Amino acid sequence: MPSFPVLIGRGADSGTSATLRAGHLRIQQGPQYTLIPLAAVQEARAGEELLVEIALTDGAVHRLSGANPTATAAFAAALNRALPEDRDPAGSALVTTGSTSEGEEPLWRGDDARASLGTDRLRIVRGARNTDIPLAAVQEACVEGERILQIVLTDGATHQLPGGKPAATAAFAAAVNDALPGERDPAGSALVTTESIPGGEPIRVTWSLNDEVKPLA
Repeated sequence: MPSFPVLIGRGADSGTSATLRAGHLRIQQGPQYTLIPLAAVQEARAGEELLVEIALTDGAVHRLSGANPTATAAFAAALNRALPEDRDPAGSALVTTGSTSEGEEPLWRGDDARASLGTDRLRIVRGARNTDIPLAAVQEACVEGERILQIVLTDGATHQLPGGKPAATAAFAAAVNDALPGERDPAGSALVTTESIPGGEPIRVTWSLNDEVKPLA
């Protein structure tokens, strides 16, 4: 899996980290996270006392103290290089926050579902059901019409999740693609499991193009 620039906080920011990924910047402080689309960032500045200032397009500023001057300057430079030419003036209105558990990274919410990216799987929560998708079963994630997150499995099955914010949807799709392993499993939807919330035994499911979930016989 690819590596990404990471800034580890110190002092008052001990336990905080900032990770630059394709399409977004993630700031993690304990179980709390802040997700900033790169299109919402105006610039990053390495200031005094090892401080990194992340200025958004609407003037809001996020600050994080790094461990040493070299790391702080390098992270700010990497962030500035990654910024897209076209920015969104909405700035902080595009920033999302939340909390994580069990190594998951909730990054996306739609009309009737939310999705989180773990170290080796993608979880979709819809109503009272969890659907876990091993990353090895995913061919790609893409965006359709700016607001529809589309997960394509290695066997061709496709799952569509509508209603996300355009910037957040693009950032999440990019994060999923960045996390995909080099070797995939062609079994695709046969590897996907679904369970009720709370508890319940996982059941095998197959995904169809019309987004129906059908238990295998």
